[in-house]
Amino acid sequence: TASNQQYDVYSRPLPLDPTNNMPLSNPNALATNSLPSARQTAPLPTERVPSTIPKGGAADDTATWTYPSPQMFYNALARKGKLGDTKEE
Repeated sequence: TASNQQYDVYSRPLPLDPTNNMPLSNPNALATNSLPSARQTAPLPTERVPSTIPKGGAADDTATWTYPSPQMFYNALARKGKLGDTKEE
């Protein structure tokens, strides 16, 4: 039988949410994403904003997705080498 087990980039098994078979959020990864990048010269906000997009399959019909903070978005661009002419504003 096929396994639904998923793994992180270090081949460690991720715990799955039984309601949607998606990996549970890793609180350690979230904290790391909110730290300033090495090349960053100005602080960016780390507050995340809830969206109005409903989460499909959630037990609570009012559950919505959460947008990444500006710091998380900047870090993602830095990781992917896509900063280019990005301004820290």
